[in-house]
Amino acid sequence: MAQTLMIIFMLCIMCLTSLDPALAAGKKKKSKADQEVDKALEPVMQELTPLSQKSDAKGLFSPTDMSNALDVKLQLLDLMKDYATSEELIKPTFQAARLFKNREMFDDAYDFFNFIQTSFPQSPYAAQAKVEIRHLKQQLGDNYFADSAGK
Repeated sequence: MAQTLMIIFMLCIMCLTSLDPALAAGKKKKSKADQEVDKALEPVMQELTPLSQKSDAKGLFSPTDMSNALDVKLQLLDLMKDYATSEELIKPTFQAARLFKNREMFDDAYDFFNFIQTSFPQSPYAAQAKVEIRHLKQQLGDNYFADSAGK
């Protein structure tokens, strides 16, 4: 009985520590383009990570934080245009989309979730992006994003 409980406890810990769907996919050797994307993402992630943490904690954003969020958006849009097929963009794009959703920047959140869903449909993040889009549509109405779909 105690051994069974210990196994269940260990499985729960393993599940909690692997909430990142990309971890299940495994790692493969990165191409030169992916290495370039990684390098270009470093400054984006330096801004995005603390903003995401603050947003997830429902912290108040200063004007500087909002400026940084818009900077992250613009940098990611450039990377999404230049490296549209790089899987290295999936996680930061998803993280930014959640940030935008939390900050009620719904159009940006939709666009970023939609990028993941349409550009990387086989990614573990695509299913989550689809759920997030569904939640946004339930929250704001199906017609709210009618203009965004044509972009």
